[in-house]
Amino acid sequence: MGGTGTGLVLVIQKTIFYSDVNPTASRFSIPFSQVKTHDFLNEAEAKELAHKNPMQVCLLDPSLKQTSITFNKWVMGNTSLYVLTNTWNSVVKNNQLEKGVMVQLWSFRIAKLKIHSQIEVATMSALLKAEKERRMGKSEYYSNSRRLVSAFESMIFSIFKSQVFIRNGSFILPTCAKNVSFSRPIALLLVRYESGIAENEQPFKISYLINTIGLSPQSAFSVSKKLHFETSQQPDTVISFFNNHGFSRTQIRDIVQKWPASLLCNPEKTLLPKLQFFYSKRISGSQLLRILSSNPDSFRRSLDNCIIPNFNSFKEFTRCGDDQVFLAYKNYSDVLSRNFQSIVAPNIAILKEYGVPESNIMVELVVHPRAYAVSPDKFSRTVEQVKKMGFNPSKRRFLTALQAFLQTSKSTWEKKFDLLNQWGWSNEVVLSAFEKYPRFMMFSEKKITTIMSFFVHTMGWKSLDIANRPVILSYSLERRIIPRCSVLQALLSKGLIKKFSVCLVLEYTEKAFLQRFVTPYEDPYILKLYEQKLGLSE
Repeated sequence: MGGTGTGLVLVIQKTIFYSDVNPTASRFSIPFSQVKTHDFLNEAEAKELAHKNPMQVCLLDPSLKQTSITFNKWVMGNTSLYVLTNTWNSVVKNNQLEKGVMVQLWSFRIAKLKIHSQIEVATMSALLKAEKERRMGKSEYYSNSRRLVSAFESMIFSIFKSQVFIRNGSFILPTCAKNVSFSRPIALLLVRYESGIAENEQPFKISYLINTIGLSPQSAFSVSKKLHFETSQQPDTVISFFNNHGFSRTQIRDIVQKWPASLLCNPEKTLLPKLQFFYSKRISGSQLLRILSSNPDSFRRSLDNCIIPNFNSFKEFTRCGDDQVFLAYKNYSDVLSRNFQSIVAPNIAILKEYGVPESNIMVELVVHPRAYAVSPDKFSRTVEQVKKMGFNPSKRRFLTALQAFLQTSKSTWEKKFDLLNQWGWSNEVVLSAFEKYPRFMMFSEKKITTIMSFFVHTMGWKSLDIANRPVILSYSLERRIIPRCSVLQALLSKGLIKKFSVCLVLEYTEKAFLQRFVTPYEDPYILKLYEQKLGLSE
């Protein structure tokens, strides 16, 4: 582990599994057992992944389309794997990847990147679009686009030298070049940018943002427009401050992306007092760093005039703990930037008039504060609507239903009714399911469709079976439903178990499920099947 990582390296050749093309997962798994070599990572990258800090990398597909994607390392029990996540679905769609297709993932790094040259990586899509228009007969694009595409191909060829061929705008790697056909493996190329970019080849700011902060070229170009610095002295001071207080490289990158001006602030005056205040509240260090990196808004606010009074006001108003105030801030930054009580007080009064227990209200305010920061008129109409549906104001389910209505637009609500109607649910059945588990109407149409499809088409259920237990729609198809149902079917076929309730089994914790249905049988096939369906061993 931790080689130099230079040159073209084959990371893995594998057959696409369902888990790799499932749209609800949006991930490509790279099990350690199938990795050709780990030397495509350098020492710094390996260390970042070991500390659970994912990397943002560039992925090139055979059409030369560039996708910014997250490369991470997962450790689950005794099994480890790399994963490409977040934007993987777009790669699947663009290349029409399907289960059973053979894929190669290659890695290389570019030592020098000319951000402002005509063949910069950020303009790949534009070059290819111009070439496509030229082929469609728009002759005015011919001269310039053909010259640029040829220059781009020359650059790529110079990077790969004899290791890659280019034919009709597509990469053909050595293992595929002898027999170019539709059955050849699809090659995907993982790109990292070396830190040694010559200063005279691009603006200093962009070089710094790429090499020191870890931004992608596109993000670096965008962020650079909001900053002005000619030396690294001040940004280095800020980065050093963040490092000394435990922020990871990924967290620092996230802060800079969301708040570029952070690189030019005086950390001792702007950042330190706020961290000291939050630490004085005994908020977990890891939780504090995680929330502040995902939402650095409080760093920009006045400690004495804004953060402290609003922190104390929210805590007194909701009677919650210090850590819960911060949880509310994570979900809604106005908690610390405005007087939250004055925003929601009219709506709280409305709920009390309807008999909603104050204890229930305060719990929901901490977990879902944004839902209550709406106009009193809209809030009042929605509360009345939920009451007319038969929800009991004294139950927590009343507030969940209220949240579903407040956070779901009318058009989205109608689309979900239409979707469920297509699965054979009448409007009455939809409303009945909503009364049982109102949260399911906040799930995406994609999530609902994929889970319904699995149980109806794969498990042979009737769609109305799910309407009777709509909580099933809350589970992860990838991480819970498919792995557990596969194990249960295998145990049934072996005669090791008799009838069981799938709904009950799905409610088990991971530990309880393993103890009840995997560990006792000491069957290597069952364990391997479970790990395979989880994407841990393919």
